[in-house]
Amino acid sequence: MPEKVLYGAVLSDQFVARMERSDLRGPCSPLRRVAPIVSIGIPVGRYAPTGLRDLCYLLLMVRYRRDLTPGATYFFTVTLRNRSSRLLVDRIDELRAAVRAVRNHHPFNIDAMVVLPDHLHAIWTLPEDDSDYSLRWKPIKRQFTNTIKQSSWQSRFWEHRIRDNGDYERHVDYIHWNPVKHGHVTLVRDWPHSSFHLFVRNGMLPIDWGGATSTSSYDFGEPK
Repeated sequence: MPEKVLYGAVLSDQFVARMERSDLRGPCSPLRRVAPIVSIGIPVGRYAPTGLRDLCYLLLMVRYRRDLTPGATYFFTVTLRNRSSRLLVDRIDELRAAVRAVRNHHPFNIDAMVVLPDHLHAIWTLPEDDSDYSLRWKPIKRQFTNTIKQSSWQSRFWEHRIRDNGDYERHVDYIHWNPVKHGHVTLVRDWPHSSFHLFVRNGMLPIDWGGATSTSSYDFGEPK
């Protein structure tokens, strides 16, 4: 597990290039525009009908293997099916309750987190002998769904294992800048559902922090 030191190191060119190409669909990211699935000869991608994009996603997920490193630190993007929904902020108390309940049974540390209307980003560190983040996300999503009596989540989520100090720094910055990126606020400090405020209270960031401009062009698992 890397030592987590904010603001110091720089990501490799290879990592930056990979993240620029990425989106929520992970292994389907080469199909963000229009590309063929050779095996069945169907053109699918961002502009294809939803059903075809989902078919592409399911076919390629068969070959996808998640990174399962015990005690590692991970970045996640978790998204609602309805991209116009405000459910996560409208029912923020129920979401917080679901996270608390799961942490009580399956501990993990929340290094940074932001909740937006239709998706959230988080950085978690798991216990040293534990790599099962799905054991946590599944009941969080299930409890939230059962509490609000509404099925809402996309079935999959984006995961990335943090590699080094620069990787950690860039993802924390991305989390805190995200409400501005999506136009919900003009100042980072004005978004209430963010670990930014904890960072300020702990003296890790100034209240007028404006974000790292180097993160503004990255997607980091963002849905398109």
